[in-house]
Amino acid sequence: MSVIDFHSHVLPRIDDGSHSSEESLGMLQISASQGIDVMAATSHFYATEDRISSFLNRRRWSEERLKERMNQELTKEERIPRLIMGAEVAFFTGISRAERLEELTYEGTDLLLLEMPFTKWNKSEIEEVRYILERRKLRVMLAHLERFLMIPGNKKRIYELMELPVYVQINAGSFERWGERRQILKMIRKKEQIFLGSDCHGLNHRVPNLKNGREALEKMMGSTFIDKMDKVGYHSVECWGGATFDACLRFLKEDPWDRLRKLRDGFKNTKLQMLFRGQNILGYSPYSDDVVEYFVQKSIANGIDIIRIFDCLNDIRNLETAVKAANKENGHAQVALSYTLGDAYTMDYWKNMARQIEEMGADSICIKDMAGLLVPNEATKLVKALKEGTKLPIQLHTHYTSGVASMTYMKAVEAGCDIIDTAMSPLAMGTSQPATEVMAKAFEGTEFDPGFDQNLLAEIADYFRPLREQWLESGLLSPKVMGVNIKTLLYQVPGGMLSNMVSQLKEMHAEDKYDEVLEEIPRVRKDFGEIPLVTPSSQIVGTQAVLNVVMGERYKTLTKEAKDMLVGKYGRTTVPVNAEIQKKALDSLGMKEPITYRPADDLEPSLAKFEKEMAQYKQQDEDVLSYALFPQVATEFFKYREAQQTGVDVTAANTENKTYPV
Repeated sequence: MSVIDFHSHVLPRIDDGSHSSEESLGMLQISASQGIDVMAATSHFYATEDRISSFLNRRRWSEERLKERMNQELTKEERIPRLIMGAEVAFFTGISRAERLEELTYEGTDLLLLEMPFTKWNKSEIEEVRYILERRKLRVMLAHLERFLMIPGNKKRIYELMELPVYVQINAGSFERWGERRQILKMIRKKEQIFLGSDCHGLNHRVPNLKNGREALEKMMGSTFIDKMDKVGYHSVECWGGATFDACLRFLKEDPWDRLRKLRDGFKNTKLQMLFRGQNILGYSPYSDDVVEYFVQKSIANGIDIIRIFDCLNDIRNLETAVKAANKENGHAQVALSYTLGDAYTMDYWKNMARQIEEMGADSICIKDMAGLLVPNEATKLVKALKEGTKLPIQLHTHYTSGVASMTYMKAVEAGCDIIDTAMSPLAMGTSQPATEVMAKAFEGTEFDPGFDQNLLAEIADYFRPLREQWLESGLLSPKVMGVNIKTLLYQVPGGMLSNMVSQLKEMHAEDKYDEVLEEIPRVRKDFGEIPLVTPSSQIVGTQAVLNVVMGERYKTLTKEAKDMLVGKYGRTTVPVNAEIQKKALDSLGMKEPITYRPADDLEPSLAKFEKEMAQYKQQDEDVLSYALFPQVATEFFKYREAQQTGVDVTAANTENKTYPV
């Protein structure tokens, strides 16, 4: 694979770049030492100062002078980057209709390097670029787009522009300034087509520096970070499934399957793990068995080693299909017990669950303590009880919400727990897990010492720290979920549920109801059969609690999901639900009796139906699964993907009249 510098002013005496052939040769030699294989000579072109024909003549003359110098000075053995001609074309009004514009593209391509104006942009600039793409059929690379963020009022226009199927070029030197790096990181997360250029001008000013930019970009995007993670010695890295799949499609405009494949390529030594919601897969309601089986098959085929399978009600019937499918694909099937508190959840209950899970064919068991309810002494009892009920390895997943998680881990490990889940320190604690570095240090010198390198862990933490600061600053990460809340032991609210609840109240302008909703949650949970609070039951209970409080009347309105939970469409609850509220749900749905059998038994095979519905968008087998789980979100992503590939945004078309804007 060739390393290309997409933006340079290496040609001598044609613009404000190199002043001589000698200086140009020096720039090429420095670039060669940085591993550059190809260097695009993109001299400035200003339509207000020059004609295209004149510019091309001057560029040809400059290229010839440089090649003469190269022939004189270079030995046959000396390697320098191959030169390709291009131009940095300064935007001007009417550029989209300019004659001979095609002659300014990169040599042998239809790609134009375009420098936007250093003024506040109007809608007309965006439309000119759109015209170049759609009518002139040229591809566009936007030169050093990050520089325009400094111009007041342009940020919104920049992101508008990035919605078009354009390529974005970033100057390597921008990574040297932290303020710009943060902005660049935001840009990169919104755009796949990001290219680097040195924008070098000479040997004394704006020198060739692509290597520094590449290293900074790799660090930001995780190439070296994954290498470091892979060296730690983790049992596994949970990196997929759960909410990540939806987030990829919905917010990042990224193919989750492609993300998984890239992670698989990066992690050479570490097992990859995903979270799987039993018969619900990654969604909120059950899917037919053929869809579940196919999703498991494709997950393992694309790189997943361990599938952590759970059911929000601990209904063993909702786990069987996924476990059998994982066994068939030679994957590791780990069944997670959704831990909760209540009179029904005795040690005998958990021991019996462990026995059933082993008989089902699972390879390991995880205690999934999603709300941080498991206190140290109870952890000792629970792990010992599970060890009595099964020979399978035991893993513990808990959250720091209640402030006891680190102590719980210590006692669990001493009682025989085999694996614990942790998070790197910048993203640990609060509603997250205990810190990896802290737990590794706590076990250092004991029989449980994992042998982790603290210096290596510190380097990994350095990758996450600025991300944490950025998310806190933007409001994406709420300080409310970062601290300890001992009331968790009263309300049993897991981290994800808490985050969702905060978001719901914010949207309703009812943030002052936060404490009331927390108090209402255990009451709703009891009415719903003392169910564990984990996706999707946590969202169902949480949303109903919010409605009960905000509307000022309990169960004035039942959500569709709440009705389905109450009548058995999600499965069997350990404790019977409130009969009065269940009757209200049954009447609303026109049902006489609740469901007592496995809910998925009502579902006909549906994979073929999904395949037919999305056939026009299919580019890989996995696309049908993306559509099956999130039809609307996946369709929007497919349209976006097609626009990036073809340069035609189908969402802008008038399908009824079969017209397209020009």
